[in-house]
Amino acid sequence: MRARSVSKARGRLDVAVDALNDAIAQAEPLLTDAELASARAARHRLTERLEHSSEHTVIGLFGATGSGKSSLVNAIVGADIARVAHRRPTTSSALAVLPEPTDEREGDSASSLLDWLEIHERHTVGRGSLPQGAILVDLPDFDSVESANREIAERLAGTVDVLVWVTDPEKYADAVLHTEFIRRFARHDAVTIVVVNQADRLSKADGAAVRSSMKALLDEDGLAKTEVFLVSALEGSGLPKLRSEIASVVESKRAILERLFADARAEGHAIAEATGVSITRKSAEIPSLPREVPDAEVDRLEEACAAAAQVEKISEAVAKSYRTRAGRHTGWPALRWIGAFKVDPLERMRIGRASNSHRTGDSGEEFVSRSSLSIDAPGARARMNRAVEECALALAGEAPHPWPGRLTAALDEEKESLPDEVDYALTHTDFRGAEKSWTWLPLNIVQWLAFLTAIAGLVWLLALAGFDFLQVPKPPMPMLEGLWVPVPVPTAMIIAGLGLGILLGALAAFLNSLIAGSRKRRARRALRSSIREAAERTVVARAQSELDRAARLEAALAALVAST
Repeated sequence: MRARSVSKARGRLDVAVDALNDAIAQAEPLLTDAELASARAARHRLTERLEHSSEHTVIGLFGATGSGKSSLVNAIVGADIARVAHRRPTTSSALAVLPEPTDEREGDSASSLLDWLEIHERHTVGRGSLPQGAILVDLPDFDSVESANREIAERLAGTVDVLVWVTDPEKYADAVLHTEFIRRFARHDAVTIVVVNQADRLSKADGAAVRSSMKALLDEDGLAKTEVFLVSALEGSGLPKLRSEIASVVESKRAILERLFADARAEGHAIAEATGVSITRKSAEIPSLPREVPDAEVDRLEEACAAAAQVEKISEAVAKSYRTRAGRHTGWPALRWIGAFKVDPLERMRIGRASNSHRTGDSGEEFVSRSSLSIDAPGARARMNRAVEECALALAGEAPHPWPGRLTAALDEEKESLPDEVDYALTHTDFRGAEKSWTWLPLNIVQWLAFLTAIAGLVWLLALAGFDFLQVPKPPMPMLEGLWVPVPVPTAMIIAGLGLGILLGALAAFLNSLIAGSRKRRARRALRSSIREAAERTVVARAQSELDRAARLEAALAALVAST
């Protein structure tokens, strides 16, 4: 049953490590260098500890100067280790005490683990002095004036499997012990033991008071479930209970996993705190941060970019361009030459001609021609920049640090590319600006018929005048009867041709105006659609990628918390 439980816990730990990896990957741009280094170090410890012996439990004894750590180690194992191990008057380096191995494999496994912990001073005691698989580590004083000693204590506090905080009746409430050490491991209560040594100096009533006071302090530190042992290394009181607790921890073989679970959980909460994620027992969430870029923000970006790109001016140019070209095909033929001198506004703007908007150089590289509109003008750029900034502020809303700054910084990077993308949209939007209308052909045919009719009547009259001038007998003049007065046919042809031309001109102008308005609206829709796509490719896509990062971070931290 115990093996099955440990195996199940190992599986959960694998899930926790994967979740921590994901959380670090998503949080990396949001963390300071120190926070990122701490997270990576925690991940490194998790993965490396699992690669070393799972049969040994490393129990570290930490304490201030004079707390009696070395004496307690001697008392626990029943041997004067301090005297045997080079007669150490003070603890200046970590000393590992472990029982004699049962076989060579166990000894090699313990050595490998201690090498990883960088504990080089070791002492073996007889079997029975310590539970098989236990490694007791006597550490330098964490309040030592020697910085190297303090560094050793701090480093091993982050790596040993079980934390034993040793204090005495005078220093159990010491601020350094609680603030700089115990409180840092508030999530490690499952692998934490507190020993108040030198209990022989206390009466029974005072001992109970000290124990109660220490429990209250641990509660404030976040370790309400941690057991407090009153022990006298000198007289041996409390030692059997402490030995029993150590034996229970070692025999369960869960301390390693519990320590790693606690490390993963603590690092997850540290990442959450640094990235503004609110964690509960079942979920992780960044308050007030949307999951998707709202359509309203995309609309606002589109509106600002459309105004900066002068979409209305372009749309009006489309209508004017249509009327100009339509006039060349449907106007009075005699006056169409005037239209040839009018410049097509779309050609002047260099837009609406997608097929002609780029050329390829000798190297095969594409050169995109820019529109003649001032996308890079300060006013246009300022309008788009302001819209991007407003988008970042709207997305961040009341979201916690560091998301407002992260979104602002991320979208600031898109400010440079947005004008180019908008200009590219202008030059590559084919809103069929050169498309002809079906009305042109019938109007053109009838216009030419009317024009030719008038010309034929005029030529007829001129021919008759020529006959008179040459005093040559002329043919009889055909008359158009049935009117209020008879009208010569040539004259009727001129009047009919001119009149029909005028009517057709008016009809063409009316139709051209209607169609030009339709083309204007179509161009506006096409341009705004292209500009919206440009904004979505740049600003919106970048913003959504950050929101997706937030969602992945939430999912990773939720999985981490659930697994631990």
